[in-house]
Amino acid sequence: MKALEPEIRGIITELIDGFAAAGECEFISEFAHELPTRIFLALMGWPLSAAPQFTEWTDITLQGIPGASEAESAEARAKAATEIYEYFGRVVARVRSGEDSSETLTAQIINTPLDVEGTPRPLTDEELCRMFFLLLVAGLHTVQGALAWGLIHLSRNPEQREAILDDPTLIPSAVEEILRIETATSGGRRATRDVEIGDVTIKAGDQLLVVMTAANRDEDEFDAPDELQIQRHPNRHIGFGAGPHRCLGPHLARLELRLALEEIHERIPDYALVPDNPAVFHSSQVRGCEKLPITFTPATL
Repeated sequence: MKALEPEIRGIITELIDGFAAAGECEFISEFAHELPTRIFLALMGWPLSAAPQFTEWTDITLQGIPGASEAESAEARAKAATEIYEYFGRVVARVRSGEDSSETLTAQIINTPLDVEGTPRPLTDEELCRMFFLLLVAGLHTVQGALAWGLIHLSRNPEQREAILDDPTLIPSAVEEILRIETATSGGRRATRDVEIGDVTIKAGDQLLVVMTAANRDEDEFDAPDELQIQRHPNRHIGFGAGPHRCLGPHLARLELRLALEEIHERIPDYALVPDNPAVFHSSQVRGCEKLPITFTPATL
């Protein structure tokens, strides 16, 4: 991931250049969505021109259609899922046929056999399509949400933002605290045995939604868990999960967030929320922010 730092910083600088002189921007569409999208698509070797279509597909899959009936949203989700898997199927077919012989991460995943108890076998098309979809959602929406939550919490805690401006070496610690206090994901799990948790009986086979944000605000683990404390230590959050289900991409996510906060606090440090045009949030298995207008002192390029 360290080798990607100059490229990622360059993308961040380019995006900020696009709105710095205006003194205002819609942070999601102009920065928080664009940054992880560009990085992820480049890493996977997928064309940047596909970004709007991926955005539409994943938004529908996660949120349905705002204002539509449940039946209409369910139909739209099914259609989006079909189109996504058809796209991934074409990607897999090109690599398997030799038409795409690149050394992208996509090709490496397709060409690396799965070791099952010492016996290697290729990943099936279905396994690959499911994996690519998981990487797509995890790579785009989680970082987008964390960037938005970072600006929201820091704008509401000006003394901590001032601490960052005085000492930018606090940014890695601030990233960890943002990941703790507003964890983007809730993991799906299946109980493997009967168990009782908090006076609730869970049966083997029950499907569970593990809300990471609730765990990361556990007062038995964190002092003043609902407060943002950018110098919190220790900070044993599970924003990236834990154990065998731990996220594959924490190093890339941390790098993106650190570099973004460094450049934002260098270029537009007095960013502020817009009271009469508030942020719009969404809650699903991946929770985040759809719209975040901000203002700031115009910066020169």
